Amino acid sequence: PSTEFEITSLCKQMWDELNHPLEVFGTHKGEGEGNTNKGGEMSPSAVVEAAKKLYQLDAAGEVNVVPFVYMVHKRVDDFKHAIDSLRNSDFPKESVPLIISHDGHVPEMAEYVETLKSEFNVIDIFHPHACYDHPKSFPGDAAELNEGYTGDTYGNPRSSWATCAKHHWTWMMKHVFDELEFDVKFKADEMFLMEEDYVVSPSIYETVTQGLYLANKNPNYFGIVLDITDGGVHRERRGEDWHEITFRTGPMAIGRKTWQKIVNSRDEFCNRDEYNWDWSVVWLANKDLIPFTVLAPSIAQVQHIGLDGMHVNNEEATTKAGKRDKAKLQRAAANWHIPQPFHGTGIVHVGGASKPTPGKPNGGFGHPKDHEHCLRILGPKWLKGA
Repeated sequence: PSTEFEITSLCKQMWDELNHPLEVFGTHKGEGEGNTNKGGEMSPSAVVEAAKKLYQLDAAGEVNVVPFVYMVHKRVDDFKHAIDSLRNSDFPKESVPLIISHDGHVPEMAEYVETLKSEFNVIDIFHPHACYDHPKSFPGDAAELNEGYTGDTYGNPRSSWATCAKHHWTWMMKHVFDELEFDVKFKADEMFLMEEDYVVSPSIYETVTQGLYLANKNPNYFGIVLDITDGGVHRERRGEDWHEITFRTGPMAIGRKTWQKIVNSRDEFCNRDEYNWDWSVVWLANKDLIPFTVLAPSIAQVQHIGLDGMHVNNEEATTKAGKRDKAKLQRAAANWHIPQPFHGTGIVHVGGASKPTPGKPNGGFGHPKDHEHCLRILGPKWLKGA
């Protein structure tokens, strides 16, 4: 037999992996010539130009925009910080709609929002079923709703503290995607959604539009999220790329097709004894009713600044892991800062997203009346009595 060393095809493949590890394992940074790289994905400059063209505000005819939607209640001081950060960002404030969904007619919040209308293209919407406006009747704390009610999964009586935010989110989403009429020159098939106590990075609009451009190329993406740390629970990643991760919570940007999948899964969403809207969405992903993979920038583009909220003080952490995560959220919120700009265009495909495992619901949303109301909201438009 010959003693001469032979370079087999396997050796060639192993050598290629050693020299191009990021490509082999799914990271494409667009280093190829022209519009695509060796992995078949667009180069960074091509992604930037394509996204700019798609969302070009001075284009002739109908213009693609991504409205920013804020879900607000009573935290006016936090919202002022949020708006200050938006004001100092690349958000096209004079043209792109800024939708503010009020959970009730809170005077201080309404007065502040009124001052923004000369600067931003504000669209005010008011949740008609807000607990703030109906404190002693449904969906507020109507005493009769606990008569004969055996409680949620954990035996707790019905409380508006738990139900109101999910009702507001459900109505808001239905309204902005299916009912709200925009200026005829705007095409708004995607929305960026967050709460009143988040500040944003200086490059937030660029990041959202480029992320959506990338996500829309793959039907297996739910959309994009802007905080890869999930509020400080996890760490940021190295480099400047988009990463595939599992959806857990917002702030997020999704398109109309994703929203329709949620609507089509309304039975599971509404009947789940889960007061958190985001974990209700995670449940749909676990049931394979919607995609579970989202794209997230390697560095967070939003920062939660509120010490109150659904996942900070309003949640009773009972497990050791739950208490640890709650403490992380509180530390992150107390030491907030304006996030750094982000300009990544590549996607890291490996090791980030996995199907969420089923867990016990958090309760708080077990009353049949809440289920019925939620289902009516998400039903056909003719069900206006919701």
